[in-house]
Amino acid sequence: MIKSNNNNTQRYIQAITFLAFLVGTLVLTYFVFRPYLAVVVLGTIFAILFRPVYNKLLRLFRGHESLAALVVAILALVVLAVPLALFVTVVSREIVGTYRFFADYDLSGALTKLQMWIQDFFGVDTELASIDFEEYIRSVFGFLVANILGIFSNIADFLLKIIIFIMTLFYLLRDGRKLKEYLVLLSPMSDRYDEEVMKRLVASVKSIIGGNIVIAIIQGVLAIVGFSIFNVPDPVIWGSLAALASFIPMVGTSLITIPSVIYLALSGQVGLAIGLLIWASMVIGLVDNLLAPKIIGRGIKVNSLLVLLSIFGGIAFFGPLGFLFGPLVLSLFLAFLGIYQKEFRNYVIGS
Repeated sequence: MIKSNNNNTQRYIQAITFLAFLVGTLVLTYFVFRPYLAVVVLGTIFAILFRPVYNKLLRLFRGHESLAALVVAILALVVLAVPLALFVTVVSREIVGTYRFFADYDLSGALTKLQMWIQDFFGVDTELASIDFEEYIRSVFGFLVANILGIFSNIADFLLKIIIFIMTLFYLLRDGRKLKEYLVLLSPMSDRYDEEVMKRLVASVKSIIGGNIVIAIIQGVLAIVGFSIFNVPDPVIWGSLAALASFIPMVGTSLITIPSVIYLALSGQVGLAIGLLIWASMVIGLVDNLLAPKIIGRGIKVNSLLVLLSIFGGIAFFGPLGFLFGPLVLSLFLAFLGIYQKEFRNYVIGS
């Protein structure tokens, strides 16, 4: 009896020691992976999205998994990099060009016209000409020009993240099924619940990405319409850039629409500038806040309010990619909550 108690005590100490080492190494592993965790998650999301393409290429290449995964990884990189490169190139060029324009531009005439328009329309006396807008604008654009180079100067880190993204996507496509089987083997839940969680995750990823793409297209079309109505040059180009900008959290299409409003105001078209501002805030902006949660919520079968909160909370907690991670976390939580209700609720209450 004493020997049995000693064995139980020894096993208990071994279990506690093992769990301590397991948790300790898990925490250390998290801190090791943390700098590139967002890239890995992004690669996982793209692996889920491009899985059908990989399966078709796998049949085309007669079962050569590595070749099919490599082709899909390159294709995904092109899909991601080309719009980003176009957006950065055009916006950077326009910022530099606008800075040079204001560096040589006398704003006194434009400010006088703006002041007269405000006096005639609102009947309010203003002293805009006395404000040194030139210095303010030069300072703002000088800051942007000085820092935009710093944003993209760390080329080595950017290239490393691209490599990690490609490798994550490649290995998840090629070895995804083996990884899935391994996770199912590790999970203490029954296999049917593991399958349910994974199906919920895949459906959520497709719904979130698809919903954001739909919203981007709608906002891009509305931006093109607004730019055409309110006489902004090259409305199709700037509307397309507004669609790309809609993927940038918190800033969104305002990155394109606000400079357009400023351009119209300073060129003497104050009425058109006000009209575009109203259009951008009341039409384009509301699409993101009202329609996006509804579209995404319908796909993942979650209330629109919860989706909206998960988007804003995800951005606050995870950073720029939080608009993806927040709804995913919410969806997984609800999946586990459903499993608890089906399987463990009676057990917990009964105990």
